[in-house]
Amino acid sequence: MIDELTAVHEDAGNFEHIRNQQAPNIVFLEFQQALADHADTRRHHRPTRRNQMPKLDRESALTKAEKFLKTESREWKHHDVEVIRERAFQHGRYLIAPYNTVSFLKTGKMEDSLVGNIPIQVDLTTGTCEFIDIMKVLDYRDMGYPV
Repeated sequence: MIDELTAVHEDAGNFEHIRNQQAPNIVFLEFQQALADHADTRRHHRPTRRNQMPKLDRESALTKAEKFLKTESREWKHHDVEVIRERAFQHGRYLIAPYNTVSFLKTGKMEDSLVGNIPIQVDLTTGTCEFIDIMKVLDYRDMGYPV
């Protein structure tokens, strides 16, 4: 039987217990934390069957994205954000909705703009919302979409 050593990694008040034969190194701990963080960002995603027909129209999907953004942004420093409806686009079974601060959208001043804000993805078959990852942002840019 493997002897268990428990290492505790503290990150912003979260403790992570890891079983290993030897004390884990920090890279492994950071990898585990990244996996946990990724799983946490996926909490709004539910898998669906392939080729399922969209159930939401554009307006309903945008409304869901706005509600999701309002909930997610409550704890942000700049929580006065809104979805940029005219820049939202559909790709496959998803509606992709970018957003920014209200002040930036009114004035266009770059100092009011968010940096690194990742668009919201609304699954048109289930209505679930999540922030897309950076790789999808780059893919959409390569395809010519305004993200």
